[in-house]
Amino acid sequence: MSTNKVYLHGFLGQDPELKATPAGATLCRFSVATTENWKDKDGNKKSKTEWHHVVAWGKQGEAIEKFFKKGNEIIVEGKIEYTEGKNPADDSKKIWFTHIKLISFDFCGKKGESSGSGYQEPDPEQTGYETSDESQTTSSASNTTFDDSDIPF
Repeated sequence: MSTNKVYLHGFLGQDPELKATPAGATLCRFSVATTENWKDKDGNKKSKTEWHHVVAWGKQGEAIEKFFKKGNEIIVEGKIEYTEGKNPADDSKKIWFTHIKLISFDFCGKKGESSGSGYQEPDPEQTGYETSDESQTTSSASNTTFDDSDIPF
């Protein structure tokens, strides 16, 4: 058995960007920053921030674009994916892009508080967006076959 699962707890680095593929599927791209803090051998505080590119398909992507803004705290469950692309400097060489494909997400922080954006946690019964039900985490694009040319990035 093998596993490809990622859990991130961090903050959005920019407003989510909702796009549509030529086939009409929707996807949302956003970045999540996670920061590790530690003390070095001399007791000095150190930190390192990592940026993670996340892609959410269908209704989940629409929910993220609607309810999250730059600076909002989020928990993301996903899997690492690699997408092949062309090297702009040399068409004969390939380059690989790494991103996290969203499986599920959850809201974090206190209701009504989030880096000044006025965010309010929505009621899933009113929005129709489930964030933890396994049956809802499958993207609307999962039953459709895509090739790399369908993804607009």
